[in-house]
Amino acid sequence: MRLSYIVLLLSIPLLCYSNQDKGLFFIKATKNITTNSTSELDNQLYFASGDKENTTIRKATTKQLIRYYKNKNRNFLFFIHGYGKNLNEVINRARQIEDIYKVNVCFLYWPYQTNNGKKTTLKQARTNIESHLPGFQNLLTLHNLLVGNFPESKHSIMAHSLGNYFFESYFSKTNNQITTKAKFDNLILNSAAVNDKHHSKWLAKMNIQKNIYITFNKHDFILRGMQIFTHSKRPLGVNAKSKRLNSATYINMSETVGYQKGKPSSHSYFIGEMTAKKEVYEMYLKLFNGDQY
Repeated sequence: MRLSYIVLLLSIPLLCYSNQDKGLFFIKATKNITTNSTSELDNQLYFASGDKENTTIRKATTKQLIRYYKNKNRNFLFFIHGYGKNLNEVINRARQIEDIYKVNVCFLYWPYQTNNGKKTTLKQARTNIESHLPGFQNLLTLHNLLVGNFPESKHSIMAHSLGNYFFESYFSKTNNQITTKAKFDNLILNSAAVNDKHHSKWLAKMNIQKNIYITFNKHDFILRGMQIFTHSKRPLGVNAKSKRLNSATYINMSETVGYQKGKPSSHSYFIGEMTAKKEVYEMYLKLFNGDQY
């Protein structure tokens, strides 16, 4: 009886990481740990299994990650979430993306709260992102690993809302040496909560992608509110009025999404009710699966 119990315990991790289980791999952003090798990545990798009501989070290894995705035959989307989401909320959002667009989602989780568990201001959140930039480099290391093991799949990356500040901060305010060996097929700045002014300057420094796509909505209720209450400059996710990057594709969602007063669908239109619109669904289906739009 005791031996059977031990065998059962030893078998649990293997069951959780088998490719029959539904789960997500993610990296927790760190302040001072940067991994440039897959062996070091094992210390930063996690696996979330279960469902919305009952989620289990465990440490994971790159070997488990490769075994899990073997024979899944899907493209990959690397996702950086926006402000105000706890880990369970990000996990559920990543699950939605997988279910709707049939891609493998790996995400970077960054804490939006202070060390005391209090919500940060917009300025504090940006500072928090700057201090967690090593997590973004770790995501690039994970990308290298997956491209090496799944070269037939396409690989894209999307930052949503304030998550785009990882892009801006990494490429404009640091002297980081980009260590990604392979380029993302698509890089998507979705509803970006970063300043429109001078955005083309730091975008021009980005060399980790083949294609850049920027979505914006003049009626974005969330970003409009942020602009008013924080006295910030015009967000790129509202309108790209300043000099644009010639090599980027700007997608105006203002008419398609429309005015959605008080609804998150005016901001997070890649999930939820907006995906019922054929043009929205087909656009993100292409972008997330690495196809040109």
